[in-house]
Amino acid sequence: MLAAVLGIGRDDYYDLFAPEKSAVAVEPVEPLRTVNMPMNTLSTANEAMQSLNSRGKLSVKLPDPTKLRQQHNYEVLVDPAYRLYVWLENGDRFEELATMLEDGRSHYVPSLGLSEHLAELEYHGIEAVEVGPTDGLVSVDSAVPNAVDRVVPETETRCQVEESPAFMTADSGGRTTTGFTSYAYNPDAGPLTVRDPETAVVGEKTVMFV
Repeated sequence: MLAAVLGIGRDDYYDLFAPEKSAVAVEPVEPLRTVNMPMNTLSTANEAMQSLNSRGKLSVKLPDPTKLRQQHNYEVLVDPAYRLYVWLENGDRFEELATMLEDGRSHYVPSLGLSEHLAELEYHGIEAVEVGPTDGLVSVDSAVPNAVDRVVPETETRCQVEESPAFMTADSGGRTTTGFTSYAYNPDAGPLTVRDPETAVVGEKTVMFV
């Protein structure tokens, strides 16, 4: 999404956001709620496609509209809201990103996941990053990356875990994932208690970068 703001191609931003060259923390700021959406779709398997203008120079394959639809169930988030904390080693790109966000501009339309799920961005300014507490039990406002085993269970606090691709590299086939991150987070948009975390303080928030 940030690469879309900068106008960087899908397979061209991996070096900019590579490990040691970038840091991102994610904080849910509204409770996360999901809904299941059943959708009827046509199969796009080769045997289900039919060619249009198959004898011409340009042939297009489309799903056969006379075939029966297949129902798929998709789980999507309802009006999710996050605060992103972002650092880039590339100072020029960082300044460009800050300027674009402050002006409310974007080269490509930002989205969350699918292109149909458009994202609305709000700029919060540039803050100093300070070293946060690392000893004992610490209340962390952001999602907790790669430290699921350090999250302290609490009776009144919900905790969920998701794993997602974190880093990629371009190759002859397009791109390959080179690293994953497991996130623990509070779906009610509250903090989690973490034992001996590596944290940073940004403004009044204690966060964990990856």
